[in-house]
Amino acid sequence: VNVIASDAGVYKCKTTYKEKTYELTEVEVTVVNPGDLDKTYNKFFYASPKYITAIKGSDVSFYCAIQGQPLGKLYWYRNSDSTPLTTADTVTVDDYNRHLVLANVQDEDKGKYICRNANTGDEEQFSLQVEEQQQNDIQVLESPTSFVMKPNFYTPNELNCVANGSARILFMKNSSSVQRSSRVKLNKTAVKDGTVQRRLVMVKNTEADLGVYQCFIYNRTNVVERTAYITLEKDEVTLDRSN
Repeated sequence: VNVIASDAGVYKCKTTYKEKTYELTEVEVTVVNPGDLDKTYNKFFYASPKYITAIKGSDVSFYCAIQGQPLGKLYWYRNSDSTPLTTADTVTVDDYNRHLVLANVQDEDKGKYICRNANTGDEEQFSLQVEEQQQNDIQVLESPTSFVMKPNFYTPNELNCVANGSARILFMKNSSSVQRSSRVKLNKTAVKDGTVQRRLVMVKNTEADLGVYQCFIYNRTNVVERTAYITLEKDEVTLDRSN
């Protein structure tokens, strides 16, 4: 807690058994002054989706995150506005400013959205276009739900996509096709009572499942995208400097 410069160094984990000492592992800790942060310690590692064309009245979400220590503060901006977006009736920004959600988008919402790292000034840009509803539009009935895993406590989980109309459904993870395995099941697109549905099932979640999942529902004229996030709940670690 409250790391200071003198905490930097190599920490070793040792144990003694039957009067013999064994060195199990070691880790090197680097302490960086906030004013000395650069792109080496704070950089963007994921931003998705970069471009969205949404139907007027629908909800849209953008996501960006950074890696490095200490984590920098993220702020969202619209077009050339100098004031960051905050949670309002039609805009939601989560606690870590990683997710920006726009509800009931209208023509005035289209444009450029910027996710900026306050520590370094680095930024990622996103684009939103808004269109009128078409006759062959896809009506989404169920979207995949984000999921937070607890460390060392893994449970089954599934992501569902259900929509009205004649369409196909494609699942992607971190912008790549989902890889099936004995633990990860992806069923075929099913058609029932005028709806299409597809289910991605993780029999037992592991850290290999962390990432951004996208469900694309599409027909000859339209594509609708829904996004869900599987993240890991972080435990706080306290360093005892009393010895």
